Amino acid sequence: MRDRLVVRYVDGRVVKGYCNDFYPTKDGFPLTDRETGGEVLVQFADLKAVFFVKSFDTDGQMRPRDDIERFGLGSKLLVRFRDGEELLGFSATYSPDRRTFVLFPGDPDCNSQKVVVTLKATESVEVL
Repeated sequence: MRDRLVVRYVDGRVVKGYCNDFYPTKDGFPLTDRETGGEVLVQFADLKAVFFVKSFDTDGQMRPRDDIERFGLGSKLLVRFRDGEELLGFSATYSPDRRTFVLFPGDPDCNSQKVVVTLKATESVEVL
């Protein structure tokens, strides 16, 4: 099964595409660009975050929902990126000693199913 990904780089670039070989423990992953059909090797060292999305046809915003608890998904976190963006969600895999962690959106109805956050792109991660 191919996942729909929105790849956000630390330099501001955004690439939308498909991947069926994504492992956050590896150095990178192959991405088939949605627009060109070409395949590129994406390196985690260059990334801010990878959004696993339901659809490419939305505005891409994760709207914070502080009124929802999503049981079984871990601790509630506020992630502040170096570029000023903030994400609110839940994670059972966050550790300051890891390169990446998985964040499940605070709003279960948003377009993003999960986000793989690259820790070096964050300014802070606060457990709420």
